[in-house]
Amino acid sequence: MSACATFGPNDSYFLNSPTKWSRAGLPSDVEALFSKEPKIKEVHEMALGPDGSYLVAYLDHTGCKIFRSELPAGLEKWLVPVSGKGVARDIPSLSVVLGPGKSYFAFDKNGSAWGSLPPALDTAVEAGRDKKGRFKNGQGPQSVALGPEGSYIYVNTGGGGAWNLRGQNDVLDKFLRDSNAPRNQASSVSIGRSLIKGLGLVNTLLNAANGNNGGGGGGGGVGGGQNFVTNNNSGADSSNFWSPIQSAASDPVQ
Repeated sequence: MSACATFGPNDSYFLNSPTKWSRAGLPSDVEALFSKEPKIKEVHEMALGPDGSYLVAYLDHTGCKIFRSELPAGLEKWLVPVSGKGVARDIPSLSVVLGPGKSYFAFDKNGSAWGSLPPALDTAVEAGRDKKGRFKNGQGPQSVALGPEGSYIYVNTGGGGAWNLRGQNDVLDKFLRDSNAPRNQASSVSIGRSLIKGLGLVNTLLNAANGNNGGGGGGGGVGGGQNFVTNNNSGADSSNFWSPIQSAASDPVQ
């Protein structure tokens, strides 16, 4: 069973756990999916963005589908490269974040796409790619959150990442800074994994600061990971960085 947690504008949310689904405030078209017959079997991913944008990747009796509205053009093209030919992504591994200003970040086991990111985040993502545009070992996306006023959190597959909350949540910012403090290898691995697993909470805190962003998403790349180094965060648009963990319309899918 998939696990999915997303938070959207006006206190909307969806939670898919191994034992139950919980939801509130979803767009009417999305809510209607849950009353259709035959019933949906699984929700693999949901993103609730500002200005009425949304995406639901689900499984019903006919197979995997994506139901979506008002997506950024670059994301739509990545999902459906050829109009009428169906979705070309791996639905069970799909992750999508919809942020303000038509920003987005999406990835599955086969690739990734992003657009209109805060400049510092875009720079951090590009630093993790090689000359062919592929992510270096440990630098591919693991979890991403896009929040108000250009705030963001990016966790890579190596347990490193970058963030800049831009004053949106001091408690979360302190938690991330404390998590980046020097520690022995064993505790570093534990902290890194807890951050990755807990990004649903990160999305909650980012979105709660403004109440108008999606939870979970230009350029594009092929999924895969470079070493992030600490930034001094002296500029208004600078990033903070974790060091990598050293040990470690519905369319059918094509």
